[in-house]
Amino acid sequence: MIHTLSTFLIGVLLFILGYPLAKRKIKRNHFYGYRISKAVMTYDHIWYKVNEVGGKHMLLIGLTTSLLSLVGFLVEEASILFSTLALIAMFLGIIISWIKCLRISNEMKRSKNL
Repeated sequence: MIHTLSTFLIGVLLFILGYPLAKRKIKRNHFYGYRISKAVMTYDHIWYKVNEVGGKHMLLIGLTTSLLSLVGFLVEEASILFSTLALIAMFLGIIISWIKCLRISNEMKRSKNL
């Protein structure tokens, strides 16, 4: 049961952290946000776009992780299964998000000839 609770809390945390990024509320910094390339850390327009998309991904990943964990709470005999599915979905989501955001960063840099 502790697996399910911790996975649920991770999903909630991802959702909470993703919201300000998706709303473009976080200024360029070295601590919080998608800092995936030098262009993201150099140009505000790239920072905000990449973090908006990444924040939306985090919202979706957090929601998915939390919901799968919640099903694990409700179906106690399958709680480890749903916790595992939630963690797999979370890690795959993070990897896909990172790749998509890196692609956006590179395309924006190329289109502006930076």
